[in-house]
Amino acid sequence: MRIFEMTKVVHDTDLGAGLEVAGGKVNVADSQATDVELSDAIAENNITDATEERQILDNIRYQDGILFTAPWELDGLKVKAYTGTSGVTQRFLSIHTTGGYLSFMFPAAGSTVKGLGGLADLTVDAQGFVTLPNWGALWYKWSGADLGWYYSTYTVGYDATVEYIRVVGLGSDNGHVGHLADGTVINQGMNYPDRVTSVAGKRPAPYRRYVRNLGVFEGFIENFGLQEGDYNASVVHPSSVRTDAVVHYRLPLNTTTLTAQMYRLHFTGHQYQAAKKIIDTTVCGYPYPSGLHHPEVIGTHAAETTQYIGSDGHVYIRVAWGDVYFHTLSIDSMGVGNGFPLKHGSIQAIINPAATL
Repeated sequence: MRIFEMTKVVHDTDLGAGLEVAGGKVNVADSQATDVELSDAIAENNITDATEERQILDNIRYQDGILFTAPWELDGLKVKAYTGTSGVTQRFLSIHTTGGYLSFMFPAAGSTVKGLGGLADLTVDAQGFVTLPNWGALWYKWSGADLGWYYSTYTVGYDATVEYIRVVGLGSDNGHVGHLADGTVINQGMNYPDRVTSVAGKRPAPYRRYVRNLGVFEGFIENFGLQEGDYNASVVHPSSVRTDAVVHYRLPLNTTTLTAQMYRLHFTGHQYQAAKKIIDTTVCGYPYPSGLHHPEVIGTHAAETTQYIGSDGHVYIRVAWGDVYFHTLSIDSMGVGNGFPLKHGSIQAIINPAATL
């Protein structure tokens, strides 16, 4: 059910009689839209009154869209919305209906998401994620009996009614992209509603391109054995020397299991006792099963940095830092091309003088 494709053909206009088309959406002012008003909208905007468009317009009488003020996170096939109350800030999802705004929360950890079309029920994991099947979708039933959260797959062939709204659906079989009901795209990693606003619908649209996740890796080294942050779990090879340290940063991009996707990382920081004290280096690449395409490095430590595909199929960034006494590092990830910004905690640091791992 694609109830929001009307945004492609309806433009801003005032149709009178309590009906206004704004930003591609039909808003009901004081009363429910009548058949005559809907027909007028069709005529004025040159919409073909096909079956699908009829269903779109009928559904708009009941629901205008999903507003999301909460951040979303997509992790493979796992999806989560950070709804709830934090201090004076309330984050929720809502549907605009003829009766007003209906607000609701994402299902809590341990709760059940019912399957549609004979699918087995799902349980929200301890971190609050719902793991969907390939091409899966989450629905919210906001009217009638048995209100709450449901899921389906495209293969089920579930025919929704006006009592349901498809809140989010995975747009590919590997879950790299999700689509909210209002057309907003969500991508791997955190998606914040204040990143960018779509022009047509005036709704948040955190597209993976241009989105930057800050501090996906943050760590500090005073000495080997005295490491903090994301360096705390780093494995230090016995042959490593603090005054001539080499670190391999293992990315969550595996050429044997994931679709090829571009990346861009920005390394910034400081090293108190190294020859090069300021750290400001940017790397990028495009890993394929056949190898790493178009790698590039610029910045303070370009000469000390190499990129390669490891024996486990993962992308590695190798940096010869020199003396890491009081070494502080932060890595930012930017979604570029067909890639997505990496999540915090997804980069592993391995301290080892080897050329490759």
